[in-house]
Formats: sequence, structure tokens, C-alpha cells
Amino acid sequence: MLLNLPRDLETLINKRLSSGVYTDAEDVVRRALEARDAEERWTNEERPALSAHVEGCQQAERGDLIDGAEARPQSSVTAQCPVRRIREIWNSNNRDLWERALDCYWTFVGPSSVPLEEEMDRLDVAVVKAMSPEGWYLFLLEKYFRWKYTAPNRYATTTRSLKSYEGNNELRDLLAIRDRLLQ
Repeated sequence: MLLNLPRDLETLINKRLSSGVYTDAEDVVRRALEARDAEERWTNEERPALSAHVEGCQQAERGDLIDGAEARPQSSVTAQCPVRRIREIWNSNNRDLWERALDCYWTFVGPSSVPLEEEMDRLDVAVVKAMSPEGWYLFLLEKYFRWKYTAPNRYATTTRSLKSYEGNNELRDLLAIRDRLLQ
């Protein structure tokens, strides 16, 4: 399929390409469409969960709460993945505990998030270190923050702050932060 793009979209694609994050124009378009598709799927997948959350808040306001053990049905996932305090795992040298915690992590990843989770799991620090200022900015905006901030409101707030680096022409300052983190 051949597309005729307006000059502003062509400029945007070229900007993404110059970052070094994308391999070619098709990659830019593919990832943009995948991101949009994931966003739409998230909305459809999460709508029931959001409705349940709102109902839970309304129950709390009315004082209609039940005991936590009663509220958590014992599924095979919760039986295999008991809730643990992060401090218990973090301070442990028990390899088996760490591996079980990591295995359990994947049971909570929604289907639309799996590709990004897997990409972040395979992330090569050398690739991150080699990113241009624009590439680092785009990686944070389009990859890392989407991975880290799964709640739409947190993502929006954080990216608004991140975008100020681009808006103020301070991408080199952002790169300096990366360099300090990866020392």
C-alpha cells in the first residue's frame, strides 16, 4: 500500500526516524497504530474494572464494606501468588522467592500490555546509552512511561512534565539525567 502523506506528517515521521528508536517509516506507522489500538483495547478491557472500582467507592461511602479475606476470592492465581510486602521480597536473598514473585508478576499483566512488557524485559542498556537526546526523549515518552505509568491519569501528568523538556529545548538536560542514572 502506498500512502501520500501531508508534509507535516512526513516531517513528524522523519523526526521519529532521526531519533534512532525506529528502523524505518513503516516501523513508525506500525508502532503508532499499535499504540492507538492498545489504547482502544485498554479502554474496552478496563471499562468493566473501572465500573467495579466506582461501585466499590460508592459502597465505601455508604459503609457497605466487607472483610478483605471475604472480598478476595481464592482463584488459582491468588493461591499461587500470595500477596507479599515488597520489602519482604526486596530484602530477601531467597532466589526461589524472587523467581516466584517474578512469575506472579506476569499473571497480572493485561494482554494488551504484554508486547511492551516483553520489550522492556529485553531492554539493552547499551541501546539506551547510545540514544540521541531526541531518541531518549521518545523512549521515555513512548516506551518507559507507558510501561511505568499504566494508569492514564498518571501517564498524562508525567508526560506533561516530560514534554516541557522538549518545549523548552532542554533535551540535553534530559540526556544528562539519563547519563547520571546509568553511571
